[in-house]
Amino acid sequence: MTSDGRTFLDTATSTCKPEGSSGILTSGKSDGARDISTSSVETDSETHSQFKAASSSLAAAPPRMVPPPGQLPRVPETSLQFQADWKTMKKQNGALLSQYFKSLPPSKYPLLLQQSLETSTFPEIVSILHSDFVKCGKSCLEELRWLTKVKRFSVSVMFLSRQEKASLLQLFKDLQAVVLTDSEQAELNELAHQFCVKL
Repeated sequence: MTSDGRTFLDTATSTCKPEGSSGILTSGKSDGARDISTSSVETDSETHSQFKAASSSLAAAPPRMVPPPGQLPRVPETSLQFQADWKTMKKQNGALLSQYFKSLPPSKYPLLLQQSLETSTFPEIVSILHSDFVKCGKSCLEELRWLTKVKRFSVSVMFLSRQEKASLLQLFKDLQAVVLTDSEQAELNELAHQFCVKL
């Protein structure tokens, strides 16, 4: 007990209280921390909105249209689209299949045929080149050249049946009557070697 009647505990409490303190305890979170937390929430919200917008854009992409029977589809962009188109054209008629093949730019063969050349598609292409090119007096050197650039081309040639190899040989023999210049003949001989054909 002090002389003014206060207890020692009251005096100690008064002495330890910081000057200017209101005596009210706070959570200790500064304004800077609150700003960081608010900014993080805003960033997450913005990222989520951007993701939703991108997803909506992908979902809105129009599917590949299937043409009515008797009409050619547009040039495919992938090998899977090519395979689907090829099967559809085969079911309709051979003339449409031939027109479809001739609509394909030869430079796109490596992309479009990369998963098809080891199937029955390869002999079917050889047949189209023979009937719709060579027998019509048209050269198909460019088409043959781009076929050699397709993935696993050599394997596809190796596994042709005896009858398919005979059809390939006949294609090259008849093509000899179509090519005119010395440079074309030289290219034909080189392609025959790549297709394992002996002229």
